[in-house]
Amino acid sequence: MHSFSHDLSILTKKITTIGSFSKSALVGIVATLSDLFLLFVLVDLFSLEPKWANIPTLLLGVSIQFFGNKHLAFQSKNTSPWKEGLLFTIVEIGALLLNAGLFHLGAVQYQLPYLATRLAVGLLVYMFFSYPLWKGIFEKGEPYPTG
Repeated sequence: MHSFSHDLSILTKKITTIGSFSKSALVGIVATLSDLFLLFVLVDLFSLEPKWANIPTLLLGVSIQFFGNKHLAFQSKNTSPWKEGLLFTIVEIGALLLNAGLFHLGAVQYQLPYLATRLAVGLLVYMFFSYPLWKGIFEKGEPYPTG
C-alpha cells in the first residue's frame, strides 16, 4: 500500500536529481498551461479581445515562474529575496514587452492563431531571454542570513 506522502517523497527525490534547466522548463510548462487556460477562458468564454486578455494571463504566468524557479528549479538560497524579486521583475518587464510585442505582431498583425502564437513566442522568449537571466539571478550572490 502506497501512501501519498511516500509517493510525494519519491517525486521530490526525482525532481532534485533533474538539472535546473529541466526543472525550470517544467515550471514553464505549468505556467504556460495556466496562461493558455486563462487566455482561452477570457477570449472564448468572456469574449475579451486577445490583445486585452494577453496581459492578465502573462501576469499569472510570471507569478508561477518566479516562485517555481526560485524554489523548485534553482532552490535559491542566494542574495536577499527582495533583491531576487526586484531583479526578476526587471527581467520580466523585458520579457513582458517581448511577449506582448511579438504576440501582437503574430496574433494581431498577421492574424496567426492566438494560442499557437502564445506558445511559439513564449518558448522563444523563455529560451533566449528569460532563462539565461534567471539563472544569473538565482544562482549567483551571497547566501542571505536565515536567522
